[in-house]
Amino acid sequence: MPSDFGPKSAENSHLSDLGCYGPSIDPCHLRLHDIGEVLRREGLKQGFVPLSEYKVGIRPGGKGTAKVDWVWRNGDGQVIAAFEIEGRDAAYKSAGHPSLIADHWKLMQLRSARKWLVLFQVDHDLGPKANRGGFDYRAEASRALNAMGPHDIRVAMDVDFWDPRFRCGLAASVPGA
Repeated sequence: MPSDFGPKSAENSHLSDLGCYGPSIDPCHLRLHDIGEVLRREGLKQGFVPLSEYKVGIRPGGKGTAKVDWVWRNGDGQVIAAFEIEGRDAAYKSAGHPSLIADHWKLMQLRSARKWLVLFQVDHDLGPKANRGGFDYRAEASRALNAMGPHDIRVAMDVDFWDPRFRCGLAASVPGA
C-alpha cells in the first residue's frame, strides 16, 4: 500500500473512524465488521445498492440457504460485485479449507459479478489475528482457491481498502457497472 494512503489521509476521510486499534496493531488492519462497513459505504459512494447476507441458493447437500457476505447491485438489481470475508489465516488454519470451499461455491453462483475474497487481520477481541511468521496469506488463499478448479475470484487484504484506486476498481470491468 502506498504510504500516502491510510486511515487519516484526506482520500479516506469517510473511513477515518475505522481501524487504528492500538499500538500493537498496524493502523491499516481491519476487523471483519470494518470490512463490511467499508463495503457498505463504498458501494453507496459508487452508486450501488450494498446488501449483506445475500442469498445465492441452497447449500450443496441441501443443508440450508447459502449466503454471500456482501454484494453490490446496480439500479436494475443485477449483482455487480460479490464479497466473502475471512480471517487472514483461512488458508492456513483448516485442513481441506472448508470455509474457502464454501466461499468458492457461493461466489461462483454469481456468474456475472466481480468476485472477491477479502482477508482481515484484526480479531473480534481487537487483537491481531494469529501471525504465521512468513506465511503469505494472500498467496496461500489464492493457491487454495486455484486447487478448487477454474474461477475468477480475486483475493484482497484489508490494507488494500485504504487505497482509493483499489476501491474504485472493486466493480470495474463488470458489464452494467
